[in-house]
Formats: sequence, structure tokens, C-alpha cells
Amino acid sequence: MSSSRNHKNAHSFEKSNSEKNARRRELYRLMPSEKKEAILARRQEKRVELKRQCLSINSTNNNLATTSSSVHNTLLMRDPILLSDICIQLK
Repeated sequence: MSSSRNHKNAHSFEKSNSEKNARRRELYRLMPSEKKEAILARRQEKRVELKRQCLSINSTNNNLATTSSSVHNTLLMRDPILLSDICIQLK
């Protein structure tokens, strides 16, 4: 019984997800071209900024090998962890 319930839940999720995607695509299709261009430009700017941050993280990680202060290493490594995951996805 449990497996059939999981199957129904999965099917329901896929159906609702596909309906959301269809609605999103329809709204995008009806959107004025100027707004589409603005969205695309914003997305490209974010991607460029993420790449800059990734390059910064990579150079910071390379410099950590030569840094002797463990406190300094901890402070530098605290923030870039999430961004390094994003950097891997961008490659």
C-alpha cells in the first residue's frame, strides 16, 4: 500500500509541476520582448558576478596554502564554501 501511495504522490507532484511549468512558459510567451531582454540581461549579469566570485575564491584557496595563520584560514574559508559549490556547477 505504501508503494502505491508513493506512486500517487509522485504522479501528483509531476502533474502539478508540469502545470506550473506550462503556466510559467505561457506567461513568458505573452511577456513583452523588452521585459524578456531585461530578464536575460539580469541573468547574464548574475552569471558574470558569480564567475568573478568563483575566481576570487579559487585565488583565495590557492593563497591559503601559503598562509600560516589558522585563524586567517578559518575566516577566509567560512564564506566561500557555498559559492565554491556554485563555481563547480558553472564550470
